[in-house]
Amino acid sequence: MGNIIYLSDFLKNRFGRRVHKVSFRLNNTCPNRDGKISSGGCIFCNGQELVPFSYKKGMSPCEQIKSGIEIVRRKYKAEKFIAYLQDNTGTYGDEENIMDAVREVIKVDGVAGVSIGTRADCISDRFYRFFEELSKETFLMVEIGVQSINEKTLNIINRGHDVRVVEETFKRLSRFDIHTVAHIILGLMNDTEDDIRRLSLWMGDNMISGVKIHNIVVLKDTPLQNMYLSGEFVPPSEESLLRLYEVFFRNLKNRIVVHRLTTDAGRRFIVAPDYAADKSRLLSEIRNLAGKYISQ
Repeated sequence: MGNIIYLSDFLKNRFGRRVHKVSFRLNNTCPNRDGKISSGGCIFCNGQELVPFSYKKGMSPCEQIKSGIEIVRRKYKAEKFIAYLQDNTGTYGDEENIMDAVREVIKVDGVAGVSIGTRADCISDRFYRFFEELSKETFLMVEIGVQSINEKTLNIINRGHDVRVVEETFKRLSRFDIHTVAHIILGLMNDTEDDIRRLSLWMGDNMISGVKIHNIVVLKDTPLQNMYLSGEFVPPSEESLLRLYEVFFRNLKNRIVVHRLTTDAGRRFIVAPDYAADKSRLLSEIRNLAGKYISQ
């Protein structure tokens, strides 16, 4: 028996009906872009691909959620919704404003929980207290950008923090009733198959509930695009990438909820590799690979 359960099944088991995420934004920025840590950002990120599809300038968080719910309800027949603060770094900025917005969106009819995406080095003590309180009121997911646990790789991608900070964050979050999610990237330069094996085992060691897997994609207007065009970075072949997925799945030692299997970037942003633009076909290949690791 495998250790993978897909998010859709996990949420249906928990809530007894179809549940879908609906994103909202607060125009947060990122300390790796605004100069606090760096002004270049992570080399793979252009910051444009995360704007919610239902977003229109001037909309309040609640208006964004209500608009998104109507679209998702029609498209996916969902009955309950998770409000998702995805844009940039969710806990970075005016803390009072962020907390007030989260408190408001969970009151929207149909919202069954909230998910907040952030960096491990951007959660203040005040936010940890807020998370503890919020976890007692609603279903709470906190998503942390990990990307890699190879320190050299983190330096190359200009992540701006080390692995120790990430481990401390998951340790603190594990004290509360929070569904924790790690964002990881497969196919990064410098990461070997052994790094991916260690990453898989590391997930269990740090009591992480879920994972979002992103395949490395070269996006327009990123430092990684410049590295690709200069020949400094060559994306892995599809065969090599699928081998990394196999290594990751095979070495999971604890049950884990898979929130995502591939990078979700619009075709207009993708520079390379070519196979990343055909997301549905790549996703089918990965799902076939993951099939034998599904938890029954």
